Amino acid sequence: MTEYKIQKMETADEIDGKGYVHFKSWQETYARLIDTDYLKSMTEERCRQIAHKWTDTVFVAKDGEKVIGFVRCGKYRDNSLTDCGEIFSIYVLADYHGKKIGYELMNTAFEKLAAYRKIAVWVLRGNERAIRFYERYGFQFDGTEQEIMLGTPNTELRMIYTKNQEQIVRFTRRAADSGDGDEQYNLACFYENAIGTPCDREQAIFWYRKAALQGHTPAIEKCKEYGVNLHDPILDREVIRKALQCRIYPLGYLGRYKYTVICASYDGKWVLSRHKKRSTWENTGRSY
Repeated sequence: MTEYKIQKMETADEIDGKGYVHFKSWQETYARLIDTDYLKSMTEERCRQIAHKWTDTVFVAKDGEKVIGFVRCGKYRDNSLTDCGEIFSIYVLADYHGKKIGYELMNTAFEKLAAYRKIAVWVLRGNERAIRFYERYGFQFDGTEQEIMLGTPNTELRMIYTKNQEQIVRFTRRAADSGDGDEQYNLACFYENAIGTPCDREQAIFWYRKAALQGHTPAIEKCKEYGVNLHDPILDREVIRKALQCRIYPLGYLGRYKYTVICASYDGKWVLSRHKKRSTWENTGRSY
């Protein structure tokens, strides 16, 4: 089965690839929705110029070296919504529809927007495929609409995804695991103050230290408060994983388990183990 990768847009080739996806997706999506002359004006060259102008917070999906989709996200465009991020654009080439690439791009954007309680997206009226995708993901119309000019007047509808606190913690944890210093700090705050997760001082210190080692100033101050020596050696889970051939998840990583969870390789199978007390281990005998 083909594996597609999603990563932050960085190289000139990826920016050009994003421009092509923008161009091609508009031709595939809006042929019967917007003014024909305006659509013709959205040439590949114009879309490439846009791609090189707006490079912040863009993630691309790639099939090998070919860019096949992208998502751009960030803080909501104005002050009409508080504590809200926004999906500015998300497109996948039609040849790759139905392969869950849009969902993975959206998941990546949600990780980047982990700190926001709400996520907004604007969708063109009549773009039923996009509307169904957003609804399946969990977005709902909030009744707000605006008129935009795409050669002729068109209407955009706003949809909102509202996260509960457990979802905020989950997306924050995923971003922290990916190395985002801001989200490592936020996750530490959640553990320290029991926000959406049980209070766990050990986990709070662990994530404050991870953020501090990236130069995160508030995290450095927290480490001083807790008396953490940043020069002490740290046990890195990835190093442990490679040494033990196991996957190690922090307490609460898997929502349905309230244990520290380890999936270890034994006799050619992955065996799930768990424990409530850190000094006591229990093999569940279940393999995956």
